[in-house]
Amino acid sequence: MNRFDYISHSDALLKVERYTLSEGKAAGVQMIRAANARGLEFHVAADRCMDITELRCGGKPIHYSSGTGITHPAYYEPEGYEWLRSFHAGFLTTCGLNQVGEPCEYKGVRHGIHGRISNCPAEHVSTDVQRDGERLKGHIGGIVRQARQQGENIELRRSFEFDSESMLFKMADEISNRSSMPEPFMVLYHFNFGYPFLTENTKVSIPIESTKGWNPRSEEQKMNFNRFYAPGTNNGELTLLHRLNADENGMTYFEIESEETRLRVSYLSAELPYLGQWTHLQANDYVLGIEPCNNNIRGAAWEAENNTLCYLEPGESRRIQFTFELCNKGDKK
Repeated sequence: MNRFDYISHSDALLKVERYTLSEGKAAGVQMIRAANARGLEFHVAADRCMDITELRCGGKPIHYSSGTGITHPAYYEPEGYEWLRSFHAGFLTTCGLNQVGEPCEYKGVRHGIHGRISNCPAEHVSTDVQRDGERLKGHIGGIVRQARQQGENIELRRSFEFDSESMLFKMADEISNRSSMPEPFMVLYHFNFGYPFLTENTKVSIPIESTKGWNPRSEEQKMNFNRFYAPGTNNGELTLLHRLNADENGMTYFEIESEETRLRVSYLSAELPYLGQWTHLQANDYVLGIEPCNNNIRGAAWEAENNTLCYLEPGESRRIQFTFELCNKGDKK
């Protein structure tokens, strides 16, 4: 008998639903939830760059949630480090698209930390579930635009693909310059991990080619990139910038494993040649950030001064794709 003969509605195997948050600074934020019968669940904030606010494996959270909670983009404060007031983190916060890292002034424009894109709502948001043989396939998509009159006009087309039978899902970005001038292009994917997935027993696997510390303390501690501590008030920040090895197809990855769950994230190294690692193990602020990026995380002005600033030519597009593979220990990948 066909397995679909057992069900009356596709939601039994793969559910995609849209909802709106209604309280506090999250009020009005449009969300999308995708979940399958295998235990994969993730939530996408349509009003915040289609970022992933939650990732769960069998109901267990992988992501980190900061004290800000999900914040409507209307509360965005662009100056200096005030971006942190709307940094819920979640599983993914996208940073850029013409500024990543330290606040700075570049060509007469003041840039706050990590740019504007994470506070930009999506347009033409769509969801779909289709039967494909013995499984259901799901799709989420939308367009996010960072633009200023007489300034940048950068378009990000984001899509997610997933299905009813797998703990694997994919995210693809196509980032295009829609202006008539070359535009600085800086992007960082801020993946965040918190308790109960992140503890002192968590292991990180990264195919490191080289590593440098963000500051003297980080440089001294860079060999401890895979060591975590119980929460404490004396645990300072550790920020590293890795260059990774790639396989014969140009792919690289990072893998994080807790006592029960493993996550592997794969992507093309050429598009994101750097990997930031941010560890902050303070009590009540216990978080690990893994950050594939195309820059040194020091701001657009620093990149320009050091001739490392990337550009998108008029009409040029870059495609970046991630594959996320989750499994519980004892399960087959």
